[in-house]
Amino acid sequence: MDLSSWDLGLGVGLVYQPTDELYIGLSYQSQPGFGEQELTGSAKKILAQSDNEDDEATATQSMPDVVRWGIRYNYGKGEARLFGDYARWSLFEKQCISTKGRDDCDLANIPRNWEDAFGIRAGYSYFMNENIELYFGGGYDGNAVPDEYLEPALYDAEKFSGALGGRFVMLDGALAIAATYTQIFYVDRETEAWPRDPNTGRLIPQGDFATAFNPNSAGKYSQSIGVLNLNAQNAF
Repeated sequence: MDLSSWDLGLGVGLVYQPTDELYIGLSYQSQPGFGEQELTGSAKKILAQSDNEDDEATATQSMPDVVRWGIRYNYGKGEARLFGDYARWSLFEKQCISTKGRDDCDLANIPRNWEDAFGIRAGYSYFMNENIELYFGGGYDGNAVPDEYLEPALYDAEKFSGALGGRFVMLDGALAIAATYTQIFYVDRETEAWPRDPNTGRLIPQGDFATAFNPNSAGKYSQSIGVLNLNAQNAF
């Protein structure tokens, strides 16, 4: 399948500064399309007993909206930050894919039934002088995918992260260069989930392969990601 869409969204937020040192922020990011999305494109049916078929197709799904908050406090040569988010992944209940003009999920009906998830992070910057900033941080991000709906294509797990970096200003403030390394540690997951009936979302009994619409995703999942970010800023 090759499906896509253009969707409007809305982000709003505010920052409140009760003192010279303290900033408090809150923001809201809407769902793409403000609700259910409809993607359009094409689907190729690869059939065992006859020629392949190409059809126009549509898919419907709902992505989450997100609330974010943050606190920043400056004192002396340091700045402390605490921030987090809450994403309503429970809106992602299924992906219904149909031949164009139909709405009965005749091509695929993929139950997701994800759960809401949240994350929280903290960071600290130390300003050695007006030209050098050193910073570090860490955080936690929750898991949105229940065991019975876990699959390699859309993998998620509880995760922890740590970051370390610095920002260096030169040429009388005209150029700033920054580098940050972030390591994300995923908690290992092990599931015995078997294929699911796309109409009911219920697990198909072990060995009942005649009605197994989805692959067996049972197994142990491990993942670790490291990210190096380099950037430069020019003021003129």
